[in-house]
Amino acid sequence: MPDAALLDRLNKLYTRQSGITSDVARQVAFGAAAICWFFKTDGLTFPQPVLAALVTLAVYFLVDFLQYYQNTLRYHSLYLDYREERLDKACIPDRAEQIQAASAVFFHIKLVLLLTVYGCIAVQFFRAWGFVS
Repeated sequence: MPDAALLDRLNKLYTRQSGITSDVARQVAFGAAAICWFFKTDGLTFPQPVLAALVTLAVYFLVDFLQYYQNTLRYHSLYLDYREERLDKACIPDRAEQIQAASAVFFHIKLVLLLTVYGCIAVQFFRAWGFVS
């Protein structure tokens, strides 16, 4: 018989990850609109470095969403496997570590993407100030 406390804990992890996924989706929509409006030119176009930053930012948000989405799916799968007794309680820590390891890869990809975004924006500022042509 599955441990009820463990099932509850796994379900809370699943619910938490689902909520984070929804929050990220909302932030993506509002953040993208704000960035586009701030950097737009009169003709509703963007300087090339800003466009590169926006495209990279879109990729960043996609990876961010995918990180939490895969966590949600994997924790839910873990929950179902344990609830349906397809998984021994002793295996849960290993599976949870695998989920966290995958999440860490997403985290590092997002870090590189964010650094790229800020680099592109910095290039635009340097161009605007006349430091770079």
